[in-house]
Amino acid sequence: EFTIEFGYESANAGSPAQEYVFIDGIKLYKIGEADKKALLQSDLADLMDSLIILCADERVLTYESLSLEIGDKMMEFEEASTEEEYEASIKAAKEYIQKVNDILPLLDELAALDAKAQKVMESANPYPGQAAFAEKYEALLDEIAECTTDNVASIVEQFNTALNEYYFSQVVTEGN
Repeated sequence: EFTIEFGYESANAGSPAQEYVFIDGIKLYKIGEADKKALLQSDLADLMDSLIILCADERVLTYESLSLEIGDKMMEFEEASTEEEYEASIKAAKEYIQKVNDILPLLDELAALDAKAQKVMESANPYPGQAAFAEKYEALLDEIAECTTDNVASIVEQFNTALNEYYFSQVVTEGN
């Protein structure tokens, strides 16, 4: 364990509002014996840390199949042993991290759609399309249980379509 101190001079000398400077994104590299492979291993380890953080995201943890997919991808990336394999794994890991980040808003939308669907299923005055919606909802629950980064967008689209079909099944009556 070690400590590094950085000194700085504020343009507003003596200003108490500028007491601290925060520096982010610093990487320390071993000088001398470090070879390209060691640097690549370090870069890949940083990406694996990012995937661990994504895997621990509450939205991801909601879907076990998604957590398992991320874990499988991590093991796949960590199989690298040559410089070329490390470079390929780093490239693939960066792309995969972006893919996971891109679906996080979809996971929020999926949770909101599921909450709406539960209200539809518990409705005291359901629309005529509730039985058809219930069938679609059960099928969607099976797909959600097996969701992956590749099919989340499709599931959200199917969910939206099923809910819209249900809402458009409304018939004007005194009760609704």
